[in-house]
Amino acid sequence: MDHFTSEYTVVALDVAGHGASGRRRMKWAVSSFGEDIVSVVEQLELEKVVLIGHSAGAQWIVEAARRLSNAVIGLVGVGRLA
Repeated sequence: MDHFTSEYTVVALDVAGHGASGRRRMKWAVSSFGEDIVSVVEQLELEKVVLIGHSAGAQWIVEAARRLSNAVIGLVGVGRLA
């Protein structure tokens, strides 16, 4: 992330149930995590967004991109090939 912060706004989400965030979420679905991403993008009023998701996060960014079609200019899914 440090590499990109000199030229871009970098936002890292601490999604529900991961990191220091709470575990009180009632619905643990891809759509819910996608909506979390949408909420952050809208709250920060970001206009051109590249979403990066690791592991299950790759599904979440696809869901968010579907809802933010005008703002998303790229998707990067990161994972390990089996």
